Amino acid sequence: MTKQRYFEMCEMMGTTPIEDEIPIELEDFPDTIQTALAVYSFLRDDWDSVNGEYLGKIFTDVDLAFRAHYVDKEEEPFIIALLRIIDECRSELIKAQKPAS
Repeated sequence: MTKQRYFEMCEMMGTTPIEDEIPIELEDFPDTIQTALAVYSFLRDDWDSVNGEYLGKIFTDVDLAFRAHYVDKEEEPFIIALLRIIDECRSELIKAQKPAS
């Protein structure tokens, strides 16, 4: 649900929006987080083709992604740390969604 749709629903129901229930959108994050997510989506996924396991992002094109998204050299270490955190969270979500064998 989008933030706008949530507000429309509250208006239709005559309720006050609850801060904790308002959906978060990309624009709500600081610019650095938005940049990290854009760089992350630029990178290719690595999958084990035999077992279907997600192995993580391939970071070989990270310099190209940084240039494409105009990342300052000073920000690169922080963005890489964010990319690793994002990828770890995504890996855990993918593993949790995989049916037990």
